[in-house]
Amino acid sequence: MQGLTAIIDVDSGEEYVFGNDFTIEDIVWMGVLPTIKELSQSVGVQKTGNNEELNQYLKRRIKNLAAQFTIFPLIVPSMKLKYLTGAGDFMPNEAKKIRLH
Repeated sequence: MQGLTAIIDVDSGEEYVFGNDFTIEDIVWMGVLPTIKELSQSVGVQKTGNNEELNQYLKRRIKNLAAQFTIFPLIVPSMKLKYLTGAGDFMPNEAKKIRLH
């Protein structure tokens, strides 16, 4: 499934999966498919949200001075831009908290 983001918050030990569920148009073409929540629960992840909630999560965490981010290599390199732009505007000193590999 494309467009999913998994986050492991090592400070709290919480795991998240973010992504948008299929639309009605998707269901018409592909049939009924499991939701993000159902897929996540099947692998033991209880906390889920859509991509807008991902953006809000990143904004909150980046503003937290203690937060450090590491973005690991992705299958689709353009996804790095999604995370950085989704985090919104942040101060230059906060940019040092995000490491791209």
